[in-house]
Amino acid sequence: MLKKIILAILVFGCINSVAYGMESLDYFKLHQAINDCDLLLPIINEEHKERIDRKIAQLIELVRANPAMVTAANEFGNTSLHMASRIQGNAKVVSILLEAVPEQQRPAFVMAINEYGNTALHLALRSGDIKIAKLLIEAIPADLRDAFVIARNLDNKTAMHLAEENGHSNVVIEFLVYYRFATAK
Repeated sequence: MLKKIILAILVFGCINSVAYGMESLDYFKLHQAINDCDLLLPIINEEHKERIDRKIAQLIELVRANPAMVTAANEFGNTSLHMASRIQGNAKVVSILLEAVPEQQRPAFVMAINEYGNTALHLALRSGDIKIAKLLIEAIPADLRDAFVIARNLDNKTAMHLAEENGHSNVVIEFLVYYRFATAK
């Protein structure tokens, strides 16, 4: 229940946002759809799976109807990708968002920073989701990956630092492959 309340507070913080000339209501709908998917992630039985599938279908429909809002940012600089990446187990939603952005715009979308200097990768590793981290890294051209992996936020921390601080040692170990490669050059 507390998770739902916190997510509702985060989403309602987006209501007043107008980015790229879009109405805030459309932006709110996208973030609400993302959070609806987030709240349903733990699949307990077949009924829950069907409900998740319906919510995912609604998200896809919303993204297709309003593709420009996918890259819009709220007053804190968070895009839909930031919002989706912060929840562990949300790789399907992240994939939908990545596919909605044209390939030539994808690097800027993936590497966008919020007001704290965090990319979606920072948020994914802070939550301990290596699958989302891999999706993000693979979504940008190889020549940009090194800079992305070692990017530091305003607290001078990389995504790997955030994973470590939040007790995700298994993620740190798996992510070291990317980090070592990026820092070895």
